[in-house]
Amino acid sequence: MKYIFILFCFPFLSLSAQEGQQFSTHKQLYLKGASKIIGNSILGKDSKKPLNDPKAINDQIKMVYIDVDNNRETFSSSEAFLDLPIQSEKIIYAAIYWSAIYKYDNGRKSVKGSREVFVGKDQRSEAVHSILFKTPNNSYIPIEGNIIFDSYKSPLFEETKPYVCYADVTTILQNLNQVEGNYGVANIRATEGYISGGSSAGWMLYIIYENLEENPKYFTTYNGFIEVTKGNDVDLTFKDFKAPEEGEVKTTLLLGALEGDSRFKADVVSIYDQKKLTYVPLYTKNRSSDNFFNSSITLHEEENKNRNPNSSNTLGFDLLKMSILNSGNQIFSNNTTEVKVKLSTRLDRFYLFFVGFESEISPVFFNEIVQGIPQSSEIDSHKEDSNDSPIIDTKPELSENYTFEQIELLNKIKALESVEIPGLTAGYYLISNVFSRKKNAENWTNFMIEKGFSPKTIIHPKNGWHYISFEFSEDLMEIFNKQLKFSETEFLKEIWTLRVQ
Repeated sequence: MKYIFILFCFPFLSLSAQEGQQFSTHKQLYLKGASKIIGNSILGKDSKKPLNDPKAINDQIKMVYIDVDNNRETFSSSEAFLDLPIQSEKIIYAAIYWSAIYKYDNGRKSVKGSREVFVGKDQRSEAVHSILFKTPNNSYIPIEGNIIFDSYKSPLFEETKPYVCYADVTTILQNLNQVEGNYGVANIRATEGYISGGSSAGWMLYIIYENLEENPKYFTTYNGFIEVTKGNDVDLTFKDFKAPEEGEVKTTLLLGALEGDSRFKADVVSIYDQKKLTYVPLYTKNRSSDNFFNSSITLHEEENKNRNPNSSNTLGFDLLKMSILNSGNQIFSNNTTEVKVKLSTRLDRFYLFFVGFESEISPVFFNEIVQGIPQSSEIDSHKEDSNDSPIIDTKPELSENYTFEQIELLNKIKALESVEIPGLTAGYYLISNVFSRKKNAENWTNFMIEKGFSPKTIIHPKNGWHYISFEFSEDLMEIFNKQLKFSETEFLKEIWTLRVQ
């Protein structure tokens, strides 16, 4: 029996407010298949030699671009090898993410009195979304990605100015004669030399592929960029799946982060134990429970060394895929519909730029989802007799004025739960940012004023956070059209609507 996969775009990730760009759901898939993740850093102590000193930390090293490809057209480059099982039949989804600390092009150390300070020419390229991408046995091709977050022209992260970008490369991989092999990414920009806290940068390629021998799974990824500091934990809640009715509940967590120094034992990732009603730290053979982000690239219990350079210390760049240990269903049980994860640190900070979650799901749940959505007439009839799995088209009837994605956004706004905030007129408010600290809210407000807007701060009565609103309407369609209009502005791409009753 052929399986069916379904694509959704609903906001199933819940997390506490932090400084940066709040995570939003990017991709959800239900299918019989599996995933692969590869990547590498692009800053190091040497341009070609791997670094294997676990005590080395990025703020004490004069960072240089890694450049391994012997190509004069690239100033930074690194590689990683992708292996796929024989039974993998089709690439369903592929995306590149790249992230870096990038306040200026080059920094140096200086001494002022008894203090060590970091200085640099406070300007850098804004073309952080342009890179080069190389697939197995092919030449580089230019990639123009989307900027998920860039603090360069905002009041956030004054000392480091990090950014993260993303590009969908599904079509590129689907058209390859050979998917397995060596992948390269070049011309990612970051700060060389010295910078406060140390520079770090890297890239990752995440691939979901069809495999009819696998059990049905739920896959989801999120876009965003948030800072985790002492006292400011990040809580993630993964929903909209149902675990199998019997057998071990198997789930997988994928994370990408900057600034996870290997020497400092402070970073913790915890899973909520549904039996003990408390959070318990996660760990692997290469990631201890009290030093989870340790400047490494790991797959489950092993370090991924199949890359160039294959440094064991990636100087502040962390990438991982791990199974959440649940032997005997000791943490969560059959039929569970929710998994909670907490990220925290007792020292320093780190930046989270990628979150992925995967879980085997109930076959009954899977079939109910499939049967609840009508098959599109656009599916070619000959595919029913082919080896390809038919794809369910979930698109509603489109109007002449709106795209499918825009109609999805409208439906999300219609379904918003209203919030009661005393003193506010009932209606819809466009929110440009959310802050837990008053000073950062004031900085963002001034930034918005400089850009010609008239922002208004809304204090949420339950959590005290500062919501920066800049448009209001009592009419649903009016606020919807305003959100479409303003989301075309670079620093307003991630705006959202708050409904007040």
